[in-house]
Amino acid sequence: MRIPPRRGRLLLLTLIRILTIFAVSVYAEPRMYVCLCNGHRSSDIERVARDQNLTCPKAIYQALGGPVCCGTCLNVAQEIVEDVHAKTMTEVVETVVEPTVVCPRLMAAE
Repeated sequence: MRIPPRRGRLLLLTLIRILTIFAVSVYAEPRMYVCLCNGHRSSDIERVARDQNLTCPKAIYQALGGPVCCGTCLNVAQEIVEDVHAKTMTEVVETVVEPTVVCPRLMAAE
């Protein structure tokens, strides 16, 4: 079975588009809109909460340049902020709880 050149090119372009869409959806950062009034996305809220160590969604919205308008998104934004800070605390605890090296001079003094 031989595919005509024009149809083969069309199939190839379609396959490339499908693979591109798949690659973007798999490897791209999830970007769910949280605030439709200001266009704030979950990734934006996470970034500001982590980088500026903010815990209040209203302060995060101010940092993003758009104040709270209707307020229906604040519960979701608060959950995102809590998740970000919970992950940060887990990372801090994991780095602090590493085994400590005892100084040999202190061991000899005892």
